[in-house]
Amino acid sequence: MKRFLCIFFLLTCFLRVSAGELIDKDWKDCRIRKLLPGLYTMLAVDPNLPVNYIAMARPGEELSLESNDLYWGPKDVLEKAFEGSGWKKLTRPIIRISKAPYLKQKGEKGFDGDLQRYTQFYSQGIQIVSEDTKRWGDYPVRFFHTKTSEGKFQYTAWVGLNTESKDCLLVQLIYPNKTHHPSHKDISFWKDFIHFTTPLRDDKILQALGHDIMDEGETLFNLDGSIMEIVAERRTSDNQLQVTLVPRDPKLKFVCEEFKEGYLKPSADRADLAVLKGLAIKFAGKNDVILKTEIITKIKEVDEFSWSEEEIRGISGSEIFIR
Repeated sequence: MKRFLCIFFLLTCFLRVSAGELIDKDWKDCRIRKLLPGLYTMLAVDPNLPVNYIAMARPGEELSLESNDLYWGPKDVLEKAFEGSGWKKLTRPIIRISKAPYLKQKGEKGFDGDLQRYTQFYSQGIQIVSEDTKRWGDYPVRFFHTKTSEGKFQYTAWVGLNTESKDCLLVQLIYPNKTHHPSHKDISFWKDFIHFTTPLRDDKILQALGHDIMDEGETLFNLDGSIMEIVAERRTSDNQLQVTLVPRDPKLKFVCEEFKEGYLKPSADRADLAVLKGLAIKFAGKNDVILKTEIITKIKEVDEFSWSEEEIRGISGSEIFIR
């Protein structure tokens, strides 16, 4: 029986996506890459947001979710809102995204931080008006409507990222602060975002994972701004599969722990993905970057391989895998 490689399992990869290396053509179908710069793993969903909503950080802060909160909204609205304090100049609802270090995903549906969060709610005089759960594809989501002791309504969601380290995102609605209550439009905006955000199509998941697919059989892998080119080819004469890794930065290296084949499309007659599981390392003295990851490349059918073993062995840091 054919053993399928589940595409959504690939979302447990640990990748660092550099906003400067993104391919513009991915914007329409892989918008989440632009909205979550700097996140090691990826939330492979198509967020239900107006087309003019972009990601920004506060002035002077790095546009990276690993180090700062991010805000989703129209560029002009965010720029104006950042000028004041307490969101006094906010004219439209926006969304704040942050890492939640106190919150961990529990299994496929739950969150380890439930009790702590509820305790925090009550200690701060926050009343839970309503709460519910849903899923964005494989990602668990729990969303709350709460009321502070001052009577201000808050709308919050937890999102599990399905990573080995059980990371979660904290998502919050920020609405114009003229009163303690959001308008009907503000509430509709939030509900539409929660209920109509959908998982990406299978053919876009690899792009969401941080792989810049240049062409069938070729992928660029980005680790902290350093690029490695991966070529996966199957020779038609003998069905031999060859995968080559050529770093463009001599400081970048990949230590392979497992080489396997997988299926992007379950209906495929044979495996159409090459998967290398191991450690990606960027040597930088005391600040080495080491990530456990999977590098995934679509396999291209060829008459002859683009690289010979002799050519690859002659390039410093390059690797070749054959099966």
